[in-house]
Amino acid sequence: MRLLTASASDLSGRRLTTQRRIWPPAHPAQLRLLLASVVVILGSFLPWVVTGFGTYRGIAGPGLWTFYAGVFGIAGALIPMRRLAVLHGAALTLAALFLPLWQVQRLVTRIGFEGWTPGFGLGVVVLAGLVGGSATLSIWRDR
Repeated sequence: MRLLTASASDLSGRRLTTQRRIWPPAHPAQLRLLLASVVVILGSFLPWVVTGFGTYRGIAGPGLWTFYAGVFGIAGALIPMRRLAVLHGAALTLAALFLPLWQVQRLVTRIGFEGWTPGFGLGVVVLAGLVGGSATLSIWRDR
């Protein structure tokens, strides 16, 4: 992966040899964390439950919390301190895995398996949570 860098120049227009790194802020896995966070945010607005009466979007229930966790994950992906990035990534992972699975468990215990199917957004959020979790583990191991 190529690093994006910015170089400084002095008053005469000559380029100085010092370069500072712009991306990745601290770890290459933070790009995966950024992408997972954006996908969690998008999945929060997609349908989570499809019934015969219509679709129910995640943002009307626990998808609002996964949206907040996605914003928190974006902050973790852009922060240059690895420990804080790990904390933000862990919060994203916990919310993106726990809340959709809790929603499915709640529906199964109240209604059963008849009359509804999991929506596309539910699966997207869970898969993005897995990607965010793997990125967080990569950052944690290399700290």
